[in-house]
Amino acid sequence: MYLFETLMVFVLPVGWLVVRLADRAPQYARTERPRDGFFVRWRWRSQAVPFINAAAWGLTAYAGHQLDRITLALVLLHTSILLLILVVDAETRLIPDVVIWPAILFACLAIPLDSRVAFPNALLAGVGGFLTFFLLAVLTRGGFALGDANLALYIGLITGHPDVWRALIYGIFIGGGIIVVLLLMRRVTLKTYVPYGPFLCLGAWLALLLQISGRGVG
Repeated sequence: MYLFETLMVFVLPVGWLVVRLADRAPQYARTERPRDGFFVRWRWRSQAVPFINAAAWGLTAYAGHQLDRITLALVLLHTSILLLILVVDAETRLIPDVVIWPAILFACLAIPLDSRVAFPNALLAGVGGFLTFFLLAVLTRGGFALGDANLALYIGLITGHPDVWRALIYGIFIGGGIIVVLLLMRRVTLKTYVPYGPFLCLGAWLALLLQISGRGVG
């Protein structure tokens, strides 16, 4: 209980940190892809993101209440990192190297402290996720980007095998469903570029929740 209360003290500051890091992403507002008016910078983002982060931490802490303290803390930090990537990609249509590579490095350094997955398993999942989305990027010629492949690497490192596949499949289906709804609402067209990173982040977080609650596939 003491750890839970301590983590809750940090939840809003971490949420505000997510906002500040999103503001400072070097590629912010410098993408060459034209904006279509849907994924523009959210006017309510600075106020809402810290509370979204708090809600995500609350659900994650509840799902992973049986985890050891260090592992739970790491999963909460991964939750905030996924939120950061979601915000940056939704706004810029890019997953900047300055965001994703520190996340990947942190994931690698955290594995020895994380009781959920062993390093060889996490590395296998990360490489598998990266190669899968790298191949998709080549085959779709723009449907996916290298940033999505790097994100799949990060997701593999934090979920492990075989939960990485559940995470990526969730992300693909979430994205497909939302895009269909947007098409029906005429908010986007078939020619509109919609970043897939936010959907992959949602899929990864959902897979993490199921994993730490004992409902993962591993």
